[in-house]
Amino acid sequence: ERSFLMRIRTDSGFFYFKAAPSMFHHEPQLMQWLAAHHPPNFPEIIGVDAERGRVLQREVGGGALPLEEVREEEEWYRAVRRLAEIQVDCAAQERALTKLACPHRGLETLARRIPRLCADSGAMMLGETCGLSRPEIERISSLAPTLLALCEELASYSIPLSLEHGDLFASNVLSTLTGP
Repeated sequence: ERSFLMRIRTDSGFFYFKAAPSMFHHEPQLMQWLAAHHPPNFPEIIGVDAERGRVLQREVGGGALPLEEVREEEEWYRAVRRLAEIQVDCAAQERALTKLACPHRGLETLARRIPRLCADSGAMMLGETCGLSRPEIERISSLAPTLLALCEELASYSIPLSLEHGDLFASNVLSTLTGP
């Protein structure tokens, strides 16, 4: 539903082919941009088909482990620091990221959508087995003004925009236990 991923073995090593659905067609170009701007931190991109949302990348080698398998606390701190540095760099690149068709979902977009979402019982699956009950939906609906006020408060801190990675967790971060 989110993407198609295939690992390919060749005489030159392993590669990954990823096909993103239309809502994520910007991802291959973003991956290419990130790899070009932060080469030690992203896999080598072999090719991108931006129109169809496809990317081919080389597998990361060199004994890289998913961060979730690393027990050295300092390595976790190093990974978080590096991710923060990349975010700070990306915050200064808003124009370039916009050209890559990255969706812009700042606080104003969130605030604009809160009232409608808080009133959407269909999205909360009223009457469904895993859905919310009518009192739960009423409670959420009553939170709309509070959520809007919190958006205003957060906006007052002038935090720059950043990239959001929908499935960033320790198994998606590789550690080589060496490097920059």
